[in-house]
Amino acid sequence: MMMGATDNGHGSSGALPGAGLGGWPLLQGYKAQQTYDELLTKDGTIAAHWQYLIQALHALGLDNLHRRSASIQDIIQAQGISYRLEEGNMAERPLGLDPVPILFDSVSWRQLETGLIQRAELFKALLADLYGPQRVLNKRMLPPEVVLGHPGFLRPCTTLGREPILTLYGADLSRDSHGQWLVSADHLQNPLGMGYALEARVVLARALPSLFREAHPHRLRLFFQMLRNTLLRLGETLEAETPAIAMLSAGTSSSSYPEDAYLAHYLGYPLIDGSDLRVTDGKVQLRTVSGTEPVHVLVRRNQDIACDPLELGRHAIQGTPGLLHAVRLGTVALSNTPGAGVAENLGLFPFLEQLAQFFLGTSLQLPCMPTLWLGDSRQRTHVLRHRDGWVIRHVDGTLLWHPESSETSWKKAKALLDSRPGLFVAHAPVPWATAPSLAAEGLSPQPFGLRTFAVADEHHTFYVMPGALGIVVAPDASYEHTLRLGGITKDVWVLSSEQVRDTDVASVLRRPWPFPHQEGPLSRRVADNLFWMARYLVRAEMQCRCLHEMLARFTEVIRAQSDVVLNALLPMLCPNRPMPHWSPGVDPFVIINDQVAGFSLESLRGNLSSVTRTARAVRKRLDDWSWRLLHQLESDLEHGLGHYGLRHAAEQVFTKIIAIRTLAAEGMQVDPAHCFLHLGQHLESALQLLLLLHAALSSATEQENDDLVESLYVVSGINPNQYRSIGYRVDGKEGIISLMLLELRNPSSMAHLLANLEQDLDMLGRALQDTTHVAAAQALLLQAQQALAAQRSTALLQPTQFETLSQRLRQTLWAISDLLTENFLRQPTATHQLVNL
Repeated sequence: MMMGATDNGHGSSGALPGAGLGGWPLLQGYKAQQTYDELLTKDGTIAAHWQYLIQALHALGLDNLHRRSASIQDIIQAQGISYRLEEGNMAERPLGLDPVPILFDSVSWRQLETGLIQRAELFKALLADLYGPQRVLNKRMLPPEVVLGHPGFLRPCTTLGREPILTLYGADLSRDSHGQWLVSADHLQNPLGMGYALEARVVLARALPSLFREAHPHRLRLFFQMLRNTLLRLGETLEAETPAIAMLSAGTSSSSYPEDAYLAHYLGYPLIDGSDLRVTDGKVQLRTVSGTEPVHVLVRRNQDIACDPLELGRHAIQGTPGLLHAVRLGTVALSNTPGAGVAENLGLFPFLEQLAQFFLGTSLQLPCMPTLWLGDSRQRTHVLRHRDGWVIRHVDGTLLWHPESSETSWKKAKALLDSRPGLFVAHAPVPWATAPSLAAEGLSPQPFGLRTFAVADEHHTFYVMPGALGIVVAPDASYEHTLRLGGITKDVWVLSSEQVRDTDVASVLRRPWPFPHQEGPLSRRVADNLFWMARYLVRAEMQCRCLHEMLARFTEVIRAQSDVVLNALLPMLCPNRPMPHWSPGVDPFVIINDQVAGFSLESLRGNLSSVTRTARAVRKRLDDWSWRLLHQLESDLEHGLGHYGLRHAAEQVFTKIIAIRTLAAEGMQVDPAHCFLHLGQHLESALQLLLLLHAALSSATEQENDDLVESLYVVSGINPNQYRSIGYRVDGKEGIISLMLLELRNPSSMAHLLANLEQDLDMLGRALQDTTHVAAAQALLLQAQQALAAQRSTALLQPTQFETLSQRLRQTLWAISDLLTENFLRQPTATHQLVNL
């Protein structure tokens, strides 16, 4: 039985001293609305299972609680816990997390668990029928238009020849005014949010460790171990001795990608997208830097319709051609099987009670929000007469009419209803219960909803996560919409009567939990992003160096616009853009700022944007400090790099770039991924050095050499005094060329960078056991080293000699880049159909 209004869902109030609100300063302004409130019992006292938390928060004090809240956001920002504003928009915002969790006692949660398990089993049986004998359609237990008119019903999936797999199930819950739980949405394609639930738990336990430990909430780790075991079992049913499991995302531009990256890292699976896979001879293969490797189980995080462009049409353009065919052959298992989206159908709500009796022989324990199917003339007439009390939606969830909509909107909605009423449902507005959240003056009741999760276990039933993702909802907003508006999440604690130990997990382990986390095979896409992230960092670093040196040369009295350093270094700020026209009286700061503020792919802003884009694609290979700095770089981009504060901005950005580059290299284990990061760094450093020398030495006259040479040393980070002390000539063109091109003792020289590239390629060849493609790159590198060694610094003083060598080195370095890209990084172009099936 579900919790009723008689006990308010809390059991005894405890009647302990201080159980009322008067003695608690944090609750002085706490006034429950005309809704169900989680904190309070029916008589207005604090529920028993909340009393320890309220006492602990009172002891902590309001000021300390606000400080803990700030530290929570610091942790979130440092760890890169973020969400996307919308699909296809790469901009991210740190996730908001309230420091006050939502509490449930074990008894009331167990009742909720029972209802969630029943719903999951009901949908599993329903999917097997809809993609099999279709008894519910033949018996008219479901109107055909509700199922066949829903975009989630995928006809190609009726020929898969096996029962659909339902590994994960999610449900959105709210309470009515009596405390009755209601389901407002079911999630069966790829239930999103469980990663955020885990992240919220980790962060809150870190920010409030003693409170978390003493409250005895059930741990979430067991849920994810259940998921790992279930996926292993799926792979073993395919007769794979060691099943290869990967997490299939919707791509780096999808709104769920930040969560996907966290989950993949936590579970120890490689994160891939459809372009990383190919189907050969009916088997799914993962494209890696060392060839292809088989994949047996895919944890889907994309939509059903995005899986296979060969059978599901243009909406699956980012999918893998032939994936459904591999499912038919039984060479790969997907969780959940494509086609499960039809069960997310709001048109099923009015019929679930009857379906529960048919499939399970029992009543539905966890009811849906009140919903009417408008294909029924009586129900449609009722809704039309009382439309202000109903929200009308398409069976796929698309909003058609809301009581606050305009009369014009109603006329359009009425026309659609009259034409195809069977495709629409009406439901009462979703009620929201309230729970305590931190406000400026204490705790205040805020409306919230829950997204709960269940995973199929090895015994063919379901295990419910002992917790959920709580979301403080905006009025009349969905969960996703609230998140995209910057909504606040809440951790959900299911309290145990005794301390919960992590050792409880050991009893369900079938395979060792991967620690430290194993990223699995290195996909071409990940290697490509690491390679280019390093290159963009080097480009941005060089531009910051040039910008800072240019600005440092100007005092309060503006120098003449013919300054050689300005003329030489300005092209480095934005290659391929026309040089500005100099004229007397023009403020050089204005010209420099225009070059920096203007956005192009080659500009400083463009390179910084590319750094953050590629870093997101490999987010869990970067440490917390790198993510903190990357978020600061994004903030710099949003607010601009300044005007007369440009020099300070350049210093700040430069410092962050150097830190990210160092942390990224030192924070990764030495493996193929590390090799590609270093290759990108050293390759781009060599190319930037050639560009710098070419821009500078081709523009200076003999009289201007001294100023220019001094600036080149500053830009390149060389201290010439160190070389003077050992008798090295560092003055004039001859000195700068010799030191920056030929001197092996200079770690920034071309000779030293080519030696680093030689080591990188040697390490890559050993790591990948590749003797063909890496050897070809090594042969090209040897040609560059020989060309450099054959030159004398005095000969390079001649413009033609320097230009010949520079051009040859550039061509060789780009040839190495192209060879690596073609054989290890670039994704082969997939063939997609051009018309819908």
